[in-house]
Amino acid sequence: MTKQARNILTLAAYVGFQLITQFGIALIAINRPPLSQMYSDYAVLIIVSTLLLDGLLIFFQKPTKESIQQTVKNWKSLLKKIGGGLLLAAGFILVEGLISLISAPQANSITQNAATTIHHQFWFILIPLLLLPIAEEIVFRKAAVSVLQDELHLNLLVASGLSVCGFAFAHYLIAGQFLIYLIMGLYMQLIYNKWRSLPLNILTHTAINTWPLIILLLSH
Repeated sequence: MTKQARNILTLAAYVGFQLITQFGIALIAINRPPLSQMYSDYAVLIIVSTLLLDGLLIFFQKPTKESIQQTVKNWKSLLKKIGGGLLLAAGFILVEGLISLISAPQANSITQNAATTIHHQFWFILIPLLLLPIAEEIVFRKAAVSVLQDELHLNLLVASGLSVCGFAFAHYLIAGQFLIYLIMGLYMQLIYNKWRSLPLNILTHTAINTWPLIILLLSH
């Protein structure tokens, strides 16, 4: 399978994941189960579908055995990525805080729904802190930009910009917020274009997702 085919299948898997997940959520809402059962059904749907998505994405992207072994063995590099991810996340959180002071937005619906679901089903915390960062960084930072460059022959700047807009639009459809995710997508794309390290991007994404969840969970 060619690199272009793997990247196209990666994007198709992500679109299919979104469609199937939204269809499943709609079915749960139509059946109107008791509140505790609804959150349980919702958590199972999201975690199973996201696990399948991550499995497909990793299969399509085919990380080599050598690259995995090198990442594990080179613990100093891994520690640097963890530290770098935390520092980069802190930079974004500072920017987001400044935006909040100007516009005073409430916590978005994605974070609120995740916190509520975690309150009922704690293991759901794997979704925003691990499974979705893996999927979104593979899709938007790597596959989408590669497809736009290879298939449409766009330069890196334009391809990155379109991928960032796609990331923001995907979140806008769910959360109704565009600007903050546009800024986050741009921030994450700049990190990837600079260091070309998916582990660094995933760790940064995870750290960014962590702090609003902690605040909301403590407030429950």
